[in-house]
Amino acid sequence: MNILRKIFELLRETAVGFGRDHGSMLAASLAYYTIFAIAPLLVIAVAVAGFVFGEAAAEGQIVTAIQDTVGREAAVVIEQLVAKSGESNAGTIATIISTTLLFFGASGLFGQLQRALNIIWGITPDPGQGITGVIRKRLLSFGMVLLVGLLLLLSLTAGTIINALGNLLEHIFPVVGPLLPSMEVIASFALLILLFTLLFRILPDADVSWRDVFLGAVVTAVFFTIGEYLIGLYLSHSTVSSTYGAAGSLVIVLLWIYYSAQIMLFGAEFTQTYANKYGSKVKPADEETPPSPLPPEVDFSALPTSSTYLAYEHIGINDKTAVFPSGNLQKQIATGLLGIAVGLLIAFFNEKQKTKNGKQKTASHAPITDY
Repeated sequence: MNILRKIFELLRETAVGFGRDHGSMLAASLAYYTIFAIAPLLVIAVAVAGFVFGEAAAEGQIVTAIQDTVGREAAVVIEQLVAKSGESNAGTIATIISTTLLFFGASGLFGQLQRALNIIWGITPDPGQGITGVIRKRLLSFGMVLLVGLLLLLSLTAGTIINALGNLLEHIFPVVGPLLPSMEVIASFALLILLFTLLFRILPDADVSWRDVFLGAVVTAVFFTIGEYLIGLYLSHSTVSSTYGAAGSLVIVLLWIYYSAQIMLFGAEFTQTYANKYGSKVKPADEETPPSPLPPEVDFSALPTSSTYLAYEHIGINDKTAVFPSGNLQKQIATGLLGIAVGLLIAFFNEKQKTKNGKQKTASHAPITDY
């Protein structure tokens, strides 16, 4: 119960910090940047993944994922954006210029995300970095753009490998067939954790341990997976599309990005809160770790030895417990968080699978009318 209370307190502090850092406003800013960056970002991602699987397969993977979340109308809008942005009938020089503009357009999103994470991390970048700092940040944003393409490539590769192994093993072990969707979900979830880990560790101008970032990425991935399902549920039953008429599909995409950005930034706030409360602490990346000061000299002859031992015996602890009380607590809270995250995820996927099976059963028993 003590661990659950501390986890609840951690989540409460995360919510308070999210409000203090104006997380909703940061998410709105990210959504605005994403609307202008989504087309060049997806064009580059499709091009990177298309080297192996072909651009049609890569684009189909993106459209299918978006359609499963927010519906066909929004997926068509993004599909058209990618198709128009990817058209190139000009010469070599014009192609180079357009590709450069695509990179700059897509990298602007990660520059804004970096600023948002710095605010949440409580980091103020050094304004005197000069042209070198600007170039370094722009190259970092370019690298994150390519990372999205590589993750899409990994997703396609994982899906292909799982399907190939499934088809091979299904003839030997028929029980493998029903497990294939679960394996694909696990692979997608692992890639989501990898994405959040890299975003939280590399983008901010802060130094946070990989262990703290990984735990935050796992919790964020759980929040994001469940949140995406709820967002899709809300948008599929809302009247946004009909209310805004011709612009309805674009508004749906904007709302989806806005709510998704809030979930991701809430996960970043959780990572920062956990790292500062139980982990390695968040500190500026360019801050050198000062050498540990030497402990002051102590006159042991002046200490009441017998009284000290009696005091330790009275409260039931030894000297090691008194000096290092937080290590076990950190492990317990991390284990508790991972356990809750895994439990929530399993329960969510089970419920989702039951709903899917129920719909299939209803469809199979529907009466067929001959005309």
